[in-house]
Amino acid sequence: MSDLPAPQDDRATDLSPEEREGLIPSYITTRAELNEAEQGNILGAREWSYGKNIGIDAYQVPTDLRNLIDDVRYWIDHRTYPADEIVARFHHRLALIHCYRNGNGRHARMATDLLLDSIGHKPFTWGNVNLVDPAETRDTYIAALRAADRHDIAPLIAFVRT
Repeated sequence: MSDLPAPQDDRATDLSPEEREGLIPSYITTRAELNEAEQGNILGAREWSYGKNIGIDAYQVPTDLRNLIDDVRYWIDHRTYPADEIVARFHHRLALIHCYRNGNGRHARMATDLLLDSIGHKPFTWGNVNLVDPAETRDTYIAALRAADRHDIAPLIAFVRT
């Protein structure tokens, strides 16, 4: 047996008015509720700070964008690929970089259409052939992007002009 006194459990202790002042959320009245809220905030902060974005790490975005733009300029200047393939490759890489938490597909499609316009080509149709089932169109689009991830650009080129 130990001669040390048992630690006092203060979880049920009510917070003083001074301790409650300015607390968010304001429903917190006991030390246990405060501990629970703090633990939830800590877990949320860890998830936010250590969570992996779908794309690249945020610090790499400026460099990868610069590399993408330089590559596209080279491809256009040297006619490395046909125009639709250049722009499909641009689209794939821009979507892969994933510049934002949300809206990356819309951003990449708009930037792709602007690139097409700048080189004198019509915008892509982006699979508009299927107006009945947009989920099927999206599934086909995602499958084409995943094929491009595996270095098979053909499904994406076919999709964008469907």
